[in-house]
Amino acid sequence: MNPPTLHQPLLAISDYAHAQRWLWRSGYWKWLLWPFVCSLVLFPVYIYSVWWATDALSSGLIQLWQDAASHWSYWLVWPFMFLIGLFFGYILLKNLIMLLCVPLNAFLAEALLNQQLGQPAPSSWRDFAASMWRAVLLTLVALLAGLFSMILLLMLGVIPVIGALIALLIGTVIQGFLTAWGFFDPVYERSGMSMGQGLRHSLRHAPTLLGNGVPFVLLFQIPILGWTLAPSYGTLAGVLTALRLQQRLQQQGQA
Repeated sequence: MNPPTLHQPLLAISDYAHAQRWLWRSGYWKWLLWPFVCSLVLFPVYIYSVWWATDALSSGLIQLWQDAASHWSYWLVWPFMFLIGLFFGYILLKNLIMLLCVPLNAFLAEALLNQQLGQPAPSSWRDFAASMWRAVLLTLVALLAGLFSMILLLMLGVIPVIGALIALLIGTVIQGFLTAWGFFDPVYERSGMSMGQGLRHSLRHAPTLLGNGVPFVLLFQIPILGWTLAPSYGTLAGVLTALRLQQRLQQQGQA
């Protein structure tokens, strides 16, 4: 096995530029209106939910300490609870938008695959519905895995500054990998892989997946604009990266 290099992850990052060009040249950019509307609706819900959860967690923790009358204790706990609310809210928001965009992303992935391979796969509405259901399952698995990993990473919060930075770095890597697994899945599905086989294949090529998933995580940090662009851009970039990886592995197998 060849040692891992930065070449493939860097190519995966550059696929975002290729995805943007394809989206705008094909005229499918108009469909970005749907994630834009979803983002506008969910933005105030996200802000209110994080604020409400922060207040509820802070008040509940102070009451647990039987120190409800202490005003300064509340504000001492509040910043930490706010960060927890932001992290968990981010994971829920990301996966909710991804769920709402499943039909759009499945359509875009299918269109790009058909163009890149030059031969559309035989499909029907039943096949398209099956692909969407598979994408929904992957998103739900990513949601549960992301929440579970975040709970474990909270333990690092007891280490001042360094613990929070390490947790942020590890959390970004985990979210990036889980997201890219879903972005690569249309190619896996076209190749006849099951979800489990796709996961094992993704783990073997994790650096390449991170080159696709981490830019999505960073782009998604931008409210409204990032929430609008990241799902479709990430899906298209993931298809391009997965196809190139598949072709490279086939060439190596023939060599």
